[in-house]
Amino acid sequence: MKSVPLYLLFGFLGSGKTTFLKIILDRLGSKKRIGLIQNEFSLSRIESEFLNQSNIEFSLMEVSRGSHICLSQSEDFIPNLSNFIDREKPEIIFIETSGLSDPLKIIKLLESPLLEKLLYLSKLYVVVDASRFYHEVTFLKNTRNQIKHADTVILNKYDKLNRLESPEEIIESYNFKKIESWISNINPFADIIPTTYSDIPKEEINIISSEDFELQDENYFTTRVLTSDRNYSEEEITKLTPLLAGCFKAKGYILNDKNETLALRAENGNVEIIPYNNPLEKSEIIVIGEYDKISSLTNHFA
Repeated sequence: MKSVPLYLLFGFLGSGKTTFLKIILDRLGSKKRIGLIQNEFSLSRIESEFLNQSNIEFSLMEVSRGSHICLSQSEDFIPNLSNFIDREKPEIIFIETSGLSDPLKIIKLLESPLLEKLLYLSKLYVVVDASRFYHEVTFLKNTRNQIKHADTVILNKYDKLNRLESPEEIIESYNFKKIESWISNINPFADIIPTTYSDIPKEEINIISSEDFELQDENYFTTRVLTSDRNYSEEEITKLTPLLAGCFKAKGYILNDKNETLALRAENGNVEIIPYNNPLEKSEIIVIGEYDKISSLTNHFA
């Protein structure tokens, strides 16, 4: 049985998320059957009409009780998503969330018995307005948290950095290298793509398009969020490394017995573990892979 790759999309209203989705539909919709899941905000009808301008057929599921936490609190969401996948049979799925959503809470929904065999997390995107980056990262904990867990940060409205409205706005933080440094400090493994009108490069579209069920063996891919309050010795981390390498993907942060935080990423059998300069209260790792391999990792992580 093959699981469906899921792409999570975070960002505040006006950052360019819906434009990003329209570009995906325009360039990929003729090759893949795409399922879209959106929060039912007051502007959702306008956004849906905008997406329909792509002239590409897609399946849309709108989440009722529209709020930034409805995905993780609605009792209906999990069975409705399961039915949506069974009925529409999408080849890839995008979930568009709000700028206030907690990535780990949404990812943990994939652990549900109804969903764990149906889809797996392929990539987490965060779309940010480059001209408002300093404000969002400085004052909004949600944005920092989303960037911390992102695979790719879309630095949208990049062109505005060169034409801010007044001299007072031209501060050090509105410099691409400075913004890049901020993002890397929050998430050293995040890819950063500067865009105008969310126009991501062809290479990124190709990466999404190449995500294929054939990557999986007979066992389906599943997703787990591993968390722990304890600190891990160097020996324990060494034992975790080959288990991480056996996963399809893994990323996150782990506390060692010196009370230091380490950032980790595993992909294609390669594992990177580096020092992380920001304090964390607990270890958090997102793992994606075959069920039996993830189960073994989960047992060792406990």
